Amino acid sequence: MRRMRAWIGIAQTQKTIELEIEDGEELRHLVESAVPGSVLWVNDVKGRSIGVPLDKIAYIEIEAEGTPHTVGFMPGAP
Repeated sequence: MRRMRAWIGIAQTQKTIELEIEDGEELRHLVESAVPGSVLWVNDVKGRSIGVPLDKIAYIEIEAEGTPHTVGFMPGAP
């Protein structure tokens, strides 16, 4: 299975946690089923284990399935 990227934005800060995930629906279900006031534990792309209080999550962005990954700069790239 292809790995996807996801980002968790933290409220009242510019901090963003970048994740590599295998299933976006699994992450969505994990967050939606968590008990309010609890801590969401995730491993970021650098292998660090990070705990985020649910009430501090500003947003979660999950890349679209099949999103191409580009590296570097190309003339005319958006």
